[in-house]
Amino acid sequence: MAERTAGPYRIRLMFHAADDGGHDHDAHAHHAPAQKFGHLMAFVTDATTGESVPYLPITASVQMKGAPAKRVKLVPMLDGSGLHYGGDIALPSSIQRIVLSIGPTTMRVIGADRARFARLQTAVFEWSASGQ
Repeated sequence: MAERTAGPYRIRLMFHAADDGGHDHDAHAHHAPAQKFGHLMAFVTDATTGESVPYLPITASVQMKGAPAKRVKLVPMLDGSGLHYGGDIALPSSIQRIVLSIGPTTMRVIGADRARFARLQTAVFEWSASGQ
């Protein structure tokens, strides 16, 4: 688990490997041993209030040594862990970092907070495939 702040957001990024029991990924057991298949989860909260922020377009760019970045769109999900943005992905052993791009919210924001959620934000998470 890693945590960063980007603009008005506090982001907690987690990866649950398929064998962790957190999510059902039996259909994906055919991935190579150099990859760890599972569920990438981004918990995005307002850095000021601590409340979850819905309606955000989020893309994760998995950057690895000697290969083009792999991108996955994270979609809103609700489960026992709460509201998060998630996507199923195989993380290669050569992973170096995951960069989250958080677009402007698609919900209507009124009042003084209108501009807070209107800009693209980026959060970089240095990553070790063995340590996450």
